[in-house]
Parts: sequence; structure tokens; C-alpha cells
Amino acid sequence: MLDILFWVVCGGLVGWIASMLVADAPGSSIITAGIVGAILGGLLSRATGSVSGGLDIFATISAIFGSVLLVLILLFLTRSATAHNK
Repeated sequence: MLDILFWVVCGGLVGWIASMLVADAPGSSIITAGIVGAILGGLLSRATGSVSGGLDIFATISAIFGSVLLVLILLFLTRSATAHNK
């Protein structure tokens, strides 16, 4: 259970940093995307059997990678939608 909490914190941190770096980032939705991506990345690393459970460095890296990937996808989608509306 501690590992999932750690993934949520990592994902929130990734989303928060992304919202600070990108001027027109959609704020709380990008932080949420970071959290969801971290949970998905961590669970995916568990599902592949590469993590035995507990706080594992591979699962943490997978969680961070998942959160960065989902944040980038969200930014791409919001920017393309904004470009089409102009």
C-alpha cells in the first residue's frame, strides 16, 4: 500500500512540475494526469511480474515514466485542440 501512495506522490510531483514549466498547461488536470499515469505505470510493472511488491525502484521508475508519458499526451492533445480552435 505504501508503494501506491509513493506512486501518487511521484505522479503529482511530475504533474506539478509540468504545470509550472508549460505556460498554458491546464493546471489541475495535468496534475491528475500525472497521478493516473503513475498508478498505471506502477500497476503495469507489477502485472508484467517484474516487481514482487513493496517499494521497488523499477516500479517507481515505471510510475514516473507512466506519469510523464500521460502528461505529455495530455499536453499534446490540449495544444492540438487549441490550435484547431484558433
